[in-house]
Amino acid sequence: MRRIREMLGLTRDEATARIEPPKLTSAMLARIETGERGLSVEELVQLAVAYQVPPATILIPWSQEDIAKPPALSGADYKLPLEGAQNWTLSYEYPPYPSAITRFGSAIQGAINARLYANPATLLALSNDPTPDNYIARTTKELDAFLEPLTQAIENFYTEVADFCRFDPRPHFEGFEESEQNGSWPASLDPLLLKAITEDPTTALAKLEEKRAKVAELKHAYLSGYGKDAVYSTIGPLRNFPETVEQRCAALIYYPKISTAITYAYNQQTKTR
Repeated sequence: MRRIREMLGLTRDEATARIEPPKLTSAMLARIETGERGLSVEELVQLAVAYQVPPATILIPWSQEDIAKPPALSGADYKLPLEGAQNWTLSYEYPPYPSAITRFGSAIQGAINARLYANPATLLALSNDPTPDNYIARTTKELDAFLEPLTQAIENFYTEVADFCRFDPRPHFEGFEESEQNGSWPASLDPLLLKAITEDPTTALAKLEEKRAKVAELKHAYLSGYGKDAVYSTIGPLRNFPETVEQRCAALIYYPKISTAITYAYNQQTKTR
């Protein structure tokens, strides 16, 4: 355990600072490293997350020659074929030329791994079935949970749009292609908006635009924080993280057209009064 910490270049104080309360103290960690004190399951998970290594790395004794054991999973992916990379990470099955491995980072894989390793049930499942397929399946599921705040923000925004319009305009854009002939928005919106928009929408649209901008900021936070180096992830769902975010946010591109359609509907009503 001491060797893992030293390989990461951490002092005991720096290592314990990575652990959220209730946490180990430096003195407690020193006793664990010397074998004078044992570890609870909770403490094992905390150290695995702090060091970003599989718990097995902490539990399995190292020999003097065992200096090349994988030091980190989170944010430390390797330039190997998918199966080789995951077998090395999960099962310590070394590739043919370990000296050729180049370490590099992936922020999204680091974030997802940290979430996986904080869940004792997931740790047990990976321990019982340490295969690439199991890791990929659990990572993909965790990615959905990781993106849930963004997904929910979009749904909350369009709930307010639907409340104002008295219907959800998104389904009307399915299969619609903007053109000179088709116009800028689906014609099916017009009769519904003419019926729903009875008052000047300027103030309401300004408030909706503020909320849309906040959702766009959240999208940008995901992409800037986790999308730039996603291509270096070892599995496809994480390599495609930027595309996944764009797909989740696809409905946002409808809103400028919806806003214009709302204003148009109101203007048409004022002409007939």
